[in-house]
Amino acid sequence: MELKIKELRVKQGYTQAELARLLKLSPSALAMYERGERKPDIETIDKLAQIFNVDLNVMVGKASPTPLKLSDKQKLLLELFDEVGEDEQEQEKVINLIKVALGKYDL
Repeated sequence: MELKIKELRVKQGYTQAELARLLKLSPSALAMYERGERKPDIETIDKLAQIFNVDLNVMVGKASPTPLKLSDKQKLLLELFDEVGEDEQEQEKVINLIKVALGKYDL
């Protein structure tokens, strides 16, 4: 199974350091994944697919990528939201704060 990590990372404008930080990995671990020296676990592959906004089949080379082009501000927003973690209540709070800031929701 050949992973498309480096190809997708470069296409979307991430440095190894940026992507490693998002994955909570060391840059050297990410480099080993990119060179095929180590294989990431399924959770890491899933996280990569989410970051790159592609199907898991793209990550494992079974489909062609059609990733979104994100601006730096969109990437920052995704990174900040990622820091909220998996807690759905906390995620909902952040979403509601954004809606309030945009004037689309009242507290």
